[in-house]
Amino acid sequence: MGDVDGLKPRLWLAAVRQGIRQAPQVVWLSDGARGLWRRYAERFAAHAVGILDFYHAVQDLWQGTAAGLDGRTTQARRWFGWARHRLRHGQPDGVMADVVEALEVEGVPDSARDTVMAL
Repeated sequence: MGDVDGLKPRLWLAAVRQGIRQAPQVVWLSDGARGLWRRYAERFAAHAVGILDFYHAVQDLWQGTAAGLDGRTTQARRWFGWARHRLRHGQPDGVMADVVEALEVEGVPDSARDTVMAL
């Protein structure tokens, strides 16, 4: 199928053929790939609500937790379980606020910051 840039015109054409311009509600459900979210922002944001799927959100959350809190610790597993529960029950803003706050803590390794910022 090619790279994400090559997907751009085909994706829009498929959406138009399926009635994106006339649909009362459209959802863009996607994983966390930055290229796909760039496509969403460039072309689909005016027509659709963007949603990061739960599975990929939790996968990214665990990668960040493991990098920042050492995934083998009880503290990491406990925080991750709590954050996953909040995501599942519609509270992503609180989880994101906690992540931002954690990144501001003095002494967080640069490698942990880099991992979280790359997610």
